[in-house]
Amino acid sequence: MASKEKVKKVSINALEKCVEESAPSIVNVEWRGIEVTITRRLSLSDMMKFVDGVTNLCFSDDGTYMPEIKDFATRCNVLEMYANFTLPSNIEKRYELVYACDVYATIMGSIDRTQFEVMLAAIDDKIDNRAQANVEAINRQMNELYAAFENLESRLSAVFDGIDGDTMKQLIGAMSNGKLDEQKLMDAYLDAKKSEGTDETDGE
Repeated sequence: MASKEKVKKVSINALEKCVEESAPSIVNVEWRGIEVTITRRLSLSDMMKFVDGVTNLCFSDDGTYMPEIKDFATRCNVLEMYANFTLPSNIEKRYELVYACDVYATIMGSIDRTQFEVMLAAIDDKIDNRAQANVEAINRQMNELYAAFENLESRLSAVFDGIDGDTMKQLIGAMSNGKLDEQKLMDAYLDAKKSEGTDETDGE
């Protein structure tokens, strides 16, 4: 059997040269008299930062998903990570600037759209995973709460088991305006114990 010819490997330098010649990594464009430097393709670390940044902004502090924020968050990250813009920290001002000008479209015309679409898909997947995790966490908390109530009900049933109507009235009387009066509760408990002792003596 004839041996296969050894395939000649393309060198890394040759590959890098072809990529650089076909599409430069940095593009300078003029927008309304301003020179804008655009990074055509994000690095791996910046790509991950972009996906995390958009995803995080789509959730409130309590974990609520806010789909209306997604486009705004995406535009902010495009202006700051693909181009040399610095946006204000004030959210209202930032929102106004992002949507009031057409620089977003200018930037989008110069970036690697394939990578961008992949990042958008990753953002959707990450949002879905986090939203599902939040639902599971809420369900788990509800199950724990339900189990705690069942445990409390069982313990209360054991505490009040065998208490007659008069004693129960005394315990209810220990409630003052919907709040527990500890002194009244203690007095009611001592009266109930005293009554039990008297009943046992009478029985003898």
